[in-house]
Amino acid sequence: MQPLKQNDVSECLCRRGPDASSRYEVQGVPGYKAQFVGSVLWMQGRQLFGQPAIDNKGNVLLWNGDIFGGKLSGDTETSDTKVLLDALGEVPLLQVMCTVRGPYSFIYWNNTSKRLWFGRDRIGRHSLLWQLNTHSKMLALTSVAKKSRPEFQEVPACGIFCAHLDENSGLDKILLHPWSDMTEDEISSFKKESFELIISPIRIQSPVFLPDAALFLTGPTTDDLSPFTQVEHPSSSHMKLLEDLLKDQALSSRVDDLIGILKKAVKVRVKTQLDVCQSCATICNAHNRSTSCKEVTGRNKFGGDVEVKSSIWVFKSEVHSLTEINVERQDFNSTGQVSADMKHVHIEDEGTKRVCQHCKTAVLFSGGLDSAILAALAHEFVPSGEPIDLLNVAFERPGPHREMSRKERKQGSKQRVDTFDDVPDRKTGRQTWAELRQLHPKRNWNFVEIDVSQEELCLERSRRISDLIHPLNTILDDSLGCALWFASRGEGTLVLPSGDNNSLPVTLFLTLEQVVLLGMGADEQLGGYMRHRTTLRQRGWQALLAELRHDLARISTRNLGRDDRILSDHGRQGRFPYLDEGVISYIGALPPWHRCCPISSLPPGVGDKSLLRLAATKLGLYKAACLPKRAFQFGSRIANSKEKASDISDRL
Repeated sequence: MQPLKQNDVSECLCRRGPDASSRYEVQGVPGYKAQFVGSVLWMQGRQLFGQPAIDNKGNVLLWNGDIFGGKLSGDTETSDTKVLLDALGEVPLLQVMCTVRGPYSFIYWNNTSKRLWFGRDRIGRHSLLWQLNTHSKMLALTSVAKKSRPEFQEVPACGIFCAHLDENSGLDKILLHPWSDMTEDEISSFKKESFELIISPIRIQSPVFLPDAALFLTGPTTDDLSPFTQVEHPSSSHMKLLEDLLKDQALSSRVDDLIGILKKAVKVRVKTQLDVCQSCATICNAHNRSTSCKEVTGRNKFGGDVEVKSSIWVFKSEVHSLTEINVERQDFNSTGQVSADMKHVHIEDEGTKRVCQHCKTAVLFSGGLDSAILAALAHEFVPSGEPIDLLNVAFERPGPHREMSRKERKQGSKQRVDTFDDVPDRKTGRQTWAELRQLHPKRNWNFVEIDVSQEELCLERSRRISDLIHPLNTILDDSLGCALWFASRGEGTLVLPSGDNNSLPVTLFLTLEQVVLLGMGADEQLGGYMRHRTTLRQRGWQALLAELRHDLARISTRNLGRDDRILSDHGRQGRFPYLDEGVISYIGALPPWHRCCPISSLPPGVGDKSLLRLAATKLGLYKAACLPKRAFQFGSRIANSKEKASDISDRL
């Protein structure tokens, strides 16, 4: 195994965090040398806060996360990185991390105890990869790694890891403190053959509460299912069925509860960001945003808040006779020039007037149920003068390449538009966009049509996307990863509504927001997949509950690490309101028949994800509430239905 070099990942890291980048070397650890690298995306605060962050005790923090709730939240003027660093310097790490609510991956060096701590949040919403070689005594941790480094694997989101580096310990033994709600079977599945993983008896209190499944052993009563079994559905439309279901007081009350907790999740994800878009941030920022990350000057104490989008730790076996820690700062700028002093970076206000009223929040928008609700809720918290971008991606149908005819070349863009008109997500996207405009006519809804040709897909998959999907490699990873990458890039055609409720392409468009809201997690928790209907029909409600819990437990390994690497490649942050700790705890406390009712007598579009469909109905999204579930890879037309999703992709 070759040591990880900066050049192996520096390009990917700088795209994730284009606002600042720096490196520290920590020496004096017996037998080891540590290198810290942080590339940052400025997300919060009036001043950019660089990383790695170091306190006066020599402790070092790399923090790729957001504190959205818990004891450390609430100080909007101070960087959550600084808040966390200060807390870790005063209170034992496990006591601190169990109070954090929000997505994260982190690496922390405790200089006094000579312990290296690292891990991901309980749900695994942010990426962290590792490579460990006990023979050469080398550990590398990074947010992203190229596929040319096949030894990297995802760090499991099963707890917090600790390596004790002193004369008597090393990298051959890693200690795991599991989350309190992890089962013994789940924990044992993470044991590695390449090193000894010691399971600590000290567990971390999970931020997610899921009651014992035994509480639901009795199954639903007749009264529980009566709202669904007693409706006169054969002669009714889906919309009428949903309206009739809301007449049940208990069911309507649960819908109100769900809407309330989703509002909180969307609010904190919309509000926790800069007051300027990507473009205007370059004016506020003291150095240029570019892929050639430049070193920042000063002592790394700029104040404010930053989202660290990537980080690396490398330990290499070396012998040192030093008795004190030696911290070096090295410049990444190949020209030898450093950027301006970032202590002076701030956002100017003109009284109470906002300087930037460009779009700062987008929604990955298929027009389906999940994304429609996120858009409607985001409307409540985005300032009225700002637009909301709806990013709708569609792919050219695979086929043999041929030269365009003279007539096709003359028609130009019109021919291209027609090519994507029949993509399923384009149709539902336009339909739900119209519904949002009717519901909230004063909001400027930017519908961005992102059309991807087969030629561009192949080019970008080879050039960048395959590295971001790594270490995952299936056909499903390929399809979803590519679709997410193009959608979150935000390059497309801005469409304006015409007077007859149709749409008219007007101009090429590049979205400027840094926050993208996505609907991941809704299907897994609320019974949105066809296999949930099959499980209920064949094996009953207890089996459905087990399936829902299994889907949530594996979402970090199947989806979230990959999605974070993909989305962050554009210097944007993906945020998942349906995977908020409060949302998960609320839904998880409900029996499965209160989340969905995919019984055979109810058609798709009513019983599946019934609780969420009823929420959409209450929000006024009557058409979106009735849309049947359609997988993103098929809705955007990137996937081939004849291919098996779990097979290894030969395109990556």
